[in-house]
Amino acid sequence: MIQKFQHDSDCDTFLGSETIEDVSYDLYVCPGKTYIARFGDEGGEYFSGVFFVGLSPSITRAHELATAQGLALRV
Repeated sequence: MIQKFQHDSDCDTFLGSETIEDVSYDLYVCPGKTYIARFGDEGGEYFSGVFFVGLSPSITRAHELATAQGLALRV
């Protein structure tokens, strides 16, 4: 799997890149903390939060991918 966007945290686990509602995302799980959906290279170009599972399509997809890999967070 290849990341599309620069991501400066080495504690996060890359889950994959996907296009959701015509926006490209790199999806991550930060073990024990949160899900991240990065949509650009700039520092603030991302969404994060377990509370967005079920509300944000990109965060929900990150949760699905993490679940499939045995990395799901409690939501």
